[in-house]
Amino acid sequence: MDVLQKQYPVMQKLLDGEGVLSISAKEHGIFTEYLQLQLKMEKRERKAGVT
Repeated sequence: MDVLQKQYPVMQKLLDGEGVLSISAKEHGIFTEYLQLQLKMEKRERKAGVT
């Protein structure tokens, strides 16, 4: 995930949520993918913590 943030620095600005940003369709797709990966990681961590 750090690789995506380094390749697309706009992601950190999106995550910070400050101000108005314009992003390309490609950046939107990458950001959506990033969020999905983040959710998967969090689910795995929760599942690992339960067992």
